[in-house]
Parts: sequence; C-alpha cells; structure tokens
Amino acid sequence: MNQQASNIQENYGSRLEKIHSLEILDQKFGFQRYTDIEWKDAWLLNVQP
Repeated sequence: MNQQASNIQENYGSRLEKIHSLEILDQKFGFQRYTDIEWKDAWLLNVQP
C-alpha cells in the first residue's frame, strides 16, 4: 500500500472514531440518531415586499 492510500485509511478510521464518540455523547443527552425515512408534505413560502 502506498503512502497516500495509508493516509486515507488512517483518516477514515479517525473519522469513524469521531463519529462514534459524538453519537455516544448525543445519546447521553437524550438525542437519538435519525435513521427513519418518513416523507412529509410541506410548503415553503417566500413573501418579499
């Protein structure tokens, strides 16, 4: 494996560790990861004078 591929792999691993630690922190404060796909109908109105 060359140096660039090695750096990419290390970066990927550190990013996964950070994501995992942030998810644990969110769970401690009562926030759950959003994984459900639910379609919602909504309107966005932009009214300018």
